[in-house]
Amino acid sequence: MTVTSDHEEITYDEFPVTMLAVLPGEYTITQTLASGEEAIVDFYVRIAENQSDFYHDYGVLSDPIIPNTTENVETNKDTIDIIYYLMGVLLVLLLIEWGIHYNEHY
Repeated sequence: MTVTSDHEEITYDEFPVTMLAVLPGEYTITQTLASGEEAIVDFYVRIAENQSDFYHDYGVLSDPIIPNTTENVETNKDTIDIIYYLMGVLLVLLLIEWGIHYNEHY
């Protein structure tokens, strides 16, 4: 007996066979009978309904930017320090730009 899917092809030699199809897709079972004929069965495996429910409310999602543990607190503080320096540089550039425009008009 041969089981063919989009992902793989498996051949079973011992019977009875128990197969667990967990990946969605089309499966084909081909078995050669004692009379020499081939029996072919096609079936489709779909994902569970609860896994494709787009409107399910999972509750509050955690913010990936804020660390849940205290291990990353130092890294987060370093990032905040960089933001303060960036704001300072932008403020200085704003004052320089203002000064240039002020000198052009007066």
